[in-house]
Amino acid sequence: MNALEAKVVAVNRANEFAIKLFRQMKEIFTPYVGKKVKKSNNCDLLETIKKSLPELPNSPSLHVFFGNGYYNLVWTVKASENYGDHFAIYHETDVIVGMTEGNILIELQDSPLELRADYTSQEVLDKREAYKKARKAAGQALSALYPFGEYDR
Repeated sequence: MNALEAKVVAVNRANEFAIKLFRQMKEIFTPYVGKKVKKSNNCDLLETIKKSLPELPNSPSLHVFFGNGYYNLVWTVKASENYGDHFAIYHETDVIVGMTEGNILIELQDSPLELRADYTSQEVLDKREAYKKARKAAGQALSALYPFGEYDR
């Protein structure tokens, strides 16, 4: 496995779990909209809520942790994949479940970010090639603007 293949595996793993986690957390937190969910420090969840949360993975390949955001409820899903003899590649996906004001949950997100868990190495290679062509065309277009450039200064 090369670095790109490992990155694709890590991204897909993180995103797949993030989608699942979002659905679980949204269901858990729906009854708490408009209610206190954090301690007075506005960072830590109330103990009663912590007890209702599922056990989250904590392994080298998949680790999930609560990010004590002041204005939101967010968990970070961190995935890693080994490649070669001594290398690993990582990817993190944030799962924002809802927004808070102080320690009150004011709203839940409608859906997670547009996350995909079906990337392929070939797709990434194709998109990189398209980007290189577009970058070259942009450079040529900018050169054609000489001596005026993109902006008037």
